[in-house]
Amino acid sequence: MAITTYAQLQSSVADFLNREDLTAVIPTFIDLTEAKLKRRYKDFSPLTDSNTSNWILTSYPDVYLYGALMEAAPYLHEDQRVTVWAQLYAAAVGTLRGSFNNADFDDYAGLKLAVSDWLGRADLDSVIPQLIKLSEAKLFRKFDGVSALSNASSTNWILQNHPDLYLYGSLSEASPYLGADERIQVWRTLYEAEISKIRKPKSGVNLNNYNGLKAAIADWLERYDLDDAIPDFIQLAESRIKRRVRDITALTEVAATNWMLTNHPDVYLFGSLVEAIPYIGNDERIPLWQAKYDAALLEVRRPDTDTGLSDYAGLKAAVADWLNRPDIDDSIPEFITLAEARIKRRIRDIDSLSVSNTTNWVLTNHPDVYLFGALAEASPYLGNDERSVLWQAKYEAALSEVRRPDADSGFANYDGLQAVIADWLNRPDIDGIIPELIRLAESKIVRDLRHWRQQRRITTTLNEQFENLPGDFLQPINFYIDTAQGEKTLEFSSIGEINRRKRFAAGISGEPVVYTINSGQIEFTPAPDDDYPLTLVYYAKIPNLSAEADSNWLLTYYPDIYLYGSLMQAASYLNADDRVAVWAQLYGEAVAKANQESEAALYSGPLVLRNK
Repeated sequence: MAITTYAQLQSSVADFLNREDLTAVIPTFIDLTEAKLKRRYKDFSPLTDSNTSNWILTSYPDVYLYGALMEAAPYLHEDQRVTVWAQLYAAAVGTLRGSFNNADFDDYAGLKLAVSDWLGRADLDSVIPQLIKLSEAKLFRKFDGVSALSNASSTNWILQNHPDLYLYGSLSEASPYLGADERIQVWRTLYEAEISKIRKPKSGVNLNNYNGLKAAIADWLERYDLDDAIPDFIQLAESRIKRRVRDITALTEVAATNWMLTNHPDVYLFGSLVEAIPYIGNDERIPLWQAKYDAALLEVRRPDTDTGLSDYAGLKAAVADWLNRPDIDDSIPEFITLAEARIKRRIRDIDSLSVSNTTNWVLTNHPDVYLFGALAEASPYLGNDERSVLWQAKYEAALSEVRRPDADSGFANYDGLQAVIADWLNRPDIDGIIPELIRLAESKIVRDLRHWRQQRRITTTLNEQFENLPGDFLQPINFYIDTAQGEKTLEFSSIGEINRRKRFAAGISGEPVVYTINSGQIEFTPAPDDDYPLTLVYYAKIPNLSAEADSNWLLTYYPDIYLYGSLMQAASYLNADDRVAVWAQLYGEAVAKANQESEAALYSGPLVLRNK
């Protein structure tokens, strides 16, 4: 049966339901169906006994039929037909589209009709102006010169040239009302695709002056909601640039350019774009801008015309030029002072540089020592700057090549020896302890060296069991007494042997036979019973050098023993200095040679030719 009227529709619904008890509520089912249709379609009149048809019933009667059958579901409980009717309704309503004759994109009114037509939700018609306004808010953030649409202002350049942006943007804003409608993602994708194709150049863009720079930044950002913050971005970029490059005057409306903008506008552009990061979130352009900024700034180097290494002012300018960090220029005098402190520990006779004392012999002859030393001292301010390692290496290399001989050095006397030791050590900071190093060396030499020049012979009278040792006594060689029978050599015995002899001959005196060193005196046994002429031959201590006694035979004949012995004693001040081992070896060789020469002089005589 054809369904063309309200009565025929009711009869068909009753026939499909096959529930006579529900016949009375069939008009209600039709009303409920119409309520749904009104949310999707406009311009159709409700069916009544007096209004028996409309364009939906005429063209799409299945929409009314299956819609009304679905509304009977609460009365049918688990009737499986409800699911089938729901599917048939969805299929039927999906093919229904009532287009609007006035839907176009020529003006605001046409746009609203088009949005309504695409939404297919007549119940949302009243909020379409709000959806357009929300979409417009996004466009304002992307494009400049967009006037808001209204009944009074019916079009603008975006609606005229890119109406799809307004359409898909407005449709996307309806998502809170559409729930899980799968069309939303399609509309958003279309919106994003279209908006990415549009770029309206910013008028006045150039990189010749401050205003042109601002326009260029706005054009690159494409976020016109941030236009008012662009001067701040420029100022922040400028503060970073000033830490790397000097002599930059800040850009303003009055000071519209400077040498950096004139010669390196990319530094200003990308630097300012990078400063917009907090406002543009995870914009994928940020890493590119950062890389371009870093690369551009790295290529900027403006030599300081006042640099030079002839005086203090020139040195400061050179350090500033090499550092290329104007933000720490005020600390450069401190870097020079710190470098100077290190230099003074290695080199003597350096007058500190200052405004009044503009140079010294190191700066005149070895300016690289001052330059790289000062640069190395800046490392705490430079973080992981790879130049710091290079500068430190160059400083060490330059300093290792500097050696200024001490004109007063020599081995003629005590002062000359000190000067030689200071010159060899090359550590002016420990010059003050050189006398102590010499004294320590002398104490070691006394233990290591036995030379015939140390031998002494004195004669005295022996008439006591204990006699005092000579003040310079070091080690006995030969003791003998004069007796009626001639010279008699006394034998050295231990204290234990002496005590044994005294127990067997207690209280007996006579001609002494043996001796020992006991408590800083010479003890003879037996105790002398008369006056005996006594001759003592012994090794005497080497006289210590001093300001009063400025030389001795060891310094005269073996200055190398003094030199290497003293240098060895500085080991605790030199840390891991490789020279200490060399000096120790040279000292040992010098002492051994001196001992050998003494042995040769004592026990070998002149060669004598004999006939066989």
